[in-house]
Amino acid sequence: MTTTSSSTYGVTVPTDTTTSTSTKDMSALSGNYTMFLQLLTTQLQNQDPTSPMDSNQFTQQLVQYSQVEQQIKQNATLTTIASSLSVANATQMLNYIGQTVTADGTKTTLQNGSAEWSFTLDKASDATINVLDSSGNVVYTQSTAYGSGIQTFNWNGSETGGSTAPDGTYTLQVAAKDSTGKAAKVTQSINGKVTGVDFSSGQPYLEVGGSKVSLWSVSAIGSTT
Repeated sequence: MTTTSSSTYGVTVPTDTTTSTSTKDMSALSGNYTMFLQLLTTQLQNQDPTSPMDSNQFTQQLVQYSQVEQQIKQNATLTTIASSLSVANATQMLNYIGQTVTADGTKTTLQNGSAEWSFTLDKASDATINVLDSSGNVVYTQSTAYGSGIQTFNWNGSETGGSTAPDGTYTLQVAAKDSTGKAAKVTQSINGKVTGVDFSSGQPYLEVGGSKVSLWSVSAIGSTT
């Protein structure tokens, strides 16, 4: 599939929605259609004049001919509809750009000394929070007691050793245990502004904080909690 990227709107959409698979299927169907016509014509030309083709059999073959023809036309129509829908979806997705969203995920971008994640605990717990850089190294750690429900973690880029982390993509890891030592259920999410939309894989993904998140994983729009 061929794609182009619009730097103005931050949207990547396919310019041709016809995949190689559908093209091969169409070619095979057209080939069968042509072969059917050749067989039918040859059969008519070489039939025995004293014993012509049975009218019922001939009618059935004409029906098959019509069905193959209609299937080719339907496939071409569906391809056109799919292309139109792709363009329409891309236009609608432009409304997300510039909006602040909350989506399932663990990665976000540290920019100008600010990065924000959210996570949900099913019960009050003591949580150990680790921030990892793009190489998987732990650059910041803290342990804090939290209540149940939605929690927000803001990081200013200060590393545990006292240094300041450079801007970039970082991952949050949260491990929590209740007062009895049993693990608590943790659901993580990211907060950030949508900077682009990617359709290159055939599915819509929002570019948030340096990460690509599925449109269906967005839980809130216009709010950081």
